[in-house]
Amino acid sequence: MTQLQLNSAATPAEPAPTTTLFPPLALVSSCHSQPSANSPSPLRLATAPSGGINSLLDAHESLSPKQAVRRYADALRDESWCIDTSGFPVKAFHALSNRYAGLDHFVARFPKWARENNVRVEGDFARFQEILGKRLTTVMPNVLGSAFRPVPERFFDTHPGITLANTYIPYKPQRVLQLLMPAIFREFLDRIFMNREDERVVLDWCADIIQNPTRRPEWGVIMSGDHGTGKSTMTTLVRKALGYNHVWQREQYAPALAKFSEVLPDHLLVCFDDAPAKSDTYETLKFIMSAKTLAVELKFVQKIVQREVYARILICSNKDTPFEFDGQDRRFYVCDRSQMKVDLDESKGFFEKFYEWMGEPSTDAFIYNFFMDRDLSGFKPGSTAQTPALRRMLGLSVGDFKDILTQLVRKVPRFHNERLLRTLKENGCDNVSQEAIERVMRGLGYKLARRSVPGCRTAQVDVWQPDVKRSPKLTPSEVVAIQADDSSATDRGGLVQANAV
Repeated sequence: MTQLQLNSAATPAEPAPTTTLFPPLALVSSCHSQPSANSPSPLRLATAPSGGINSLLDAHESLSPKQAVRRYADALRDESWCIDTSGFPVKAFHALSNRYAGLDHFVARFPKWARENNVRVEGDFARFQEILGKRLTTVMPNVLGSAFRPVPERFFDTHPGITLANTYIPYKPQRVLQLLMPAIFREFLDRIFMNREDERVVLDWCADIIQNPTRRPEWGVIMSGDHGTGKSTMTTLVRKALGYNHVWQREQYAPALAKFSEVLPDHLLVCFDDAPAKSDTYETLKFIMSAKTLAVELKFVQKIVQREVYARILICSNKDTPFEFDGQDRRFYVCDRSQMKVDLDESKGFFEKFYEWMGEPSTDAFIYNFFMDRDLSGFKPGSTAQTPALRRMLGLSVGDFKDILTQLVRKVPRFHNERLLRTLKENGCDNVSQEAIERVMRGLGYKLARRSVPGCRTAQVDVWQPDVKRSPKLTPSEVVAIQADDSSATDRGGLVQANAV
């Protein structure tokens, strides 16, 4: 191998600079200039390829420091990196992953990027690295935080001079023009929907998420049924059609409905899967489904800001009614309650096969195309129908019977469960579920307790009483009333007697 001396030895009065050759060539320092007797010797190359130094140089693009910074910044922007100036010190932000990085991260990445892109930087490379981080902040996109907007643009303006990084991740697999319906998918739809109208409305509602993510209907969907009927699998279908992004599913309301929560502004579908409700859950859901923006606070990142909301609400419940309704509800489309085709074992067998199909590589693209192919010309995002299932739920919800129970507890502080059931029947509310009764009574500060009452058919009977640690002894008049109610207790068709708590 031939030893190459690029420049003559450095003069004693001026020490040689420490400029090095960035492999294979990220830095060039006048390699083609004519060496002089007094010029420093900045670079020594141990070996040269058979074509000589020029062939090595010609394989790479020589850029000035300014050009290199610009080229590198463009590459980082293409990767969805930007500079978040909403805090101090400023940090780099990656919109697709919601992650932050210090500027030193990009200084450390530059040599690898330069090698992969055959780029060499002219001048003092050590000095270039020193100022690279600062220069990137002036040429990379500058934002004042991040937000979710389901549009392809990586950055968008909310007000003049206010640019945000877009955390939306588009998903567009290959389109298939002629889609064949797999038999197992058709059977799945037949199992979770009890009629074709429910199937049409819910599938259109889901397809609108995929086709029109920026359009947000002001009504949600409720699907109820026994455990194992597959109702919550609709969430999985939408998740697949969105590339496994922007879908949130939990068994509780609190994380999404909490003050300043970012769950709703950051997702396209929010599913509450058999979540236990509170007395104000319905009113809160009504508010968020009509809200165009919500206040969000990202701790240690940015102050409270108003964020756009595109999320749709899906309620999946094993209960007859998931929460207390308003009697004039128009916020939810309620499907007929899902039922098992045969029994739980048969249902498990089917869904094992269905989930195997769901796990096949081609299924994600099929589901995406299935939703994209749906004709939404009849879809009405502004309103929905009050279905027979919803009317049944309203009958099982608080309706007018809350006032009836309120009057009852005011007249009789402690009473037999039979008294409560008889009072509801006398007022035309004999179709109220025990679940709804217990929910309203808890709201009134009451609980159902097992108490020993002499003269009753069993040693202990169900008695409604205030929910306190130590309940006083029953009065003689209360004992007589409870004995009378216990003697007349009867089964009431489909109305389930309360169990001991």
